[in-house]
Amino acid sequence: MLQLLLFLHLVAVTYWIGALGFAGFVWIPRSRGKPATAPHDWTDRAQIVQSLAIIGLVAGILLLATGVALVIWMGGLATLDVARWAMVLLGTVVALGAFHLYFSSRKGLQRALRAQDWSAAEQAFQKFGRFARMFALLALLAILAGVWGA
Repeated sequence: MLQLLLFLHLVAVTYWIGALGFAGFVWIPRSRGKPATAPHDWTDRAQIVQSLAIIGLVAGILLLATGVALVIWMGGLATLDVARWAMVLLGTVVALGAFHLYFSSRKGLQRALRAQDWSAAEQAFQKFGRFARMFALLALLAILAGVWGA
């Protein structure tokens, strides 16, 4: 059972960092200076953001579920050392970040696109990228804390 929980936890964090790392550090920064002004350009961007946000949401839920199960398996919160506590706290913030990206940042982009406000859409798109970078880096810190405590 432990191996399955660890496997699912690692798969979720891999997808989380992969999706958000790609969006935040590669795709969105490379789009700066190349504003999308045509509706079909924004449709493509919005579909990719939607996919990345769904991956993040599913990964966040899986990370929370497997993280709680792993803490229970290890004997509960009282048995955790400082590094594992840091991983739990950072991991919780990161998982909550998935909800923020899905329910706030993605929705802001969709609202701007429905209004065909390309300037607001660009701002929402860049905001999604900033949050993606922040949450990907926090996930890396959570992993570091988990490894440190191993």
